Amino acid sequence: MYFHSSRKTQLLVHIGFDAKRLFHNFTGLGNYSRTLVANLKQYYPETRISLFTPKGKRLPRTESFFDSTKYQLYEGGGAAWRTWSVYKDVNKYRPDVFHGLSHQIPFSSDKLECKTVVTVHDMIHRIRPKDFPSLDRMIYERKCKYACANSDRIIAISESTKRDIIKFYKTPEDKIDVVYQSCDPQFANPVPQEDIDEVHALFSLPETYFLYVGSLVPRKNLLRIVEAIHSMPEADRMPLLVVGSGRKYMGRVVRYIQKNKLGPWVEFLGDLPFRLFPAIYHEALGLVYPSLYEGFGLPVIEALSVGIPVITANSSSLPEAGGDVSKYVDACSVDEIKSAMLQVRSDGKGSEECVAARKAHVQKFAPDSTASQLIGVYESLL
Repeated sequence: MYFHSSRKTQLLVHIGFDAKRLFHNFTGLGNYSRTLVANLKQYYPETRISLFTPKGKRLPRTESFFDSTKYQLYEGGGAAWRTWSVYKDVNKYRPDVFHGLSHQIPFSSDKLECKTVVTVHDMIHRIRPKDFPSLDRMIYERKCKYACANSDRIIAISESTKRDIIKFYKTPEDKIDVVYQSCDPQFANPVPQEDIDEVHALFSLPETYFLYVGSLVPRKNLLRIVEAIHSMPEADRMPLLVVGSGRKYMGRVVRYIQKNKLGPWVEFLGDLPFRLFPAIYHEALGLVYPSLYEGFGLPVIEALSVGIPVITANSSSLPEAGGDVSKYVDACSVDEIKSAMLQVRSDGKGSEECVAARKAHVQKFAPDSTASQLIGVYESLL
């Protein structure tokens, strides 16, 4: 179910959030949490927001959430508090809705004196169980299954995730609302020249390059991109810059690079300051993101927001993110990845019309639209 409301809410809604990821995670789940809460406050400023978290980290990307004129912050205990006893503190603040932003609500949710919503991002622990240690997989399964069974509403961040929830948990379809996530507003703004100059100075960027953005884990499929580069004639290769971190899988990729003497064509930049992401996208010829499974695929809409070509997989949620303005490949086919990269290398970034079409596509994920849909979910419970 989608909620398309162009009006501002007339209800004075009070939302409590499980904000652990907002303050403590600086990749996908944290980005989702920060963007969702900030957008809700920006477009529905009358909404009262309470944030429940283990002690919050005061960093540049979380600083705004310590503003007591916008948010009520409650800093509680550790994992046991968040999983079991947070209900006591939530009940003291008396929100209308408690929203778990990352697959879980308290196991004591029956003691909450408010409605509950949970966001489910993906079902990776069921679809790719070997990606997780057995204990972690068991914990994820227990938390996610409980949340889907016991929350009043479920938000899935894509139609793909909604289908997976129904498949694995037999959840009634009408209990699930699809509300896409939006990316940080900085990606929709013109990229400051000083940021472009800074990334060139920091990394001595090549004149043209492909970009990979994401954690360095097997599911993200970086090794096949590197294999695709290896399969090209040297004269056709272009550098690949890798933004992200990871240890075990990165070691595997590095060994392949060393064995095949691909060092001149693959460079690891590590974790880039978030404010410089638009600049590193802007200067790239295109994003290569043939992930084997995604709940949504945020780098796809970040790249399209900046206007550059995207090569991504034709499976899971990625066609929802990429729309008809991206190039699709079989994520398991090195040949298809290679062919798509060579095609983008030949075509370049495309015409002004192509760039405009990419930016137009991502308007369906615009923050005002997703905030409106979110308010619709909350209001449906009141």
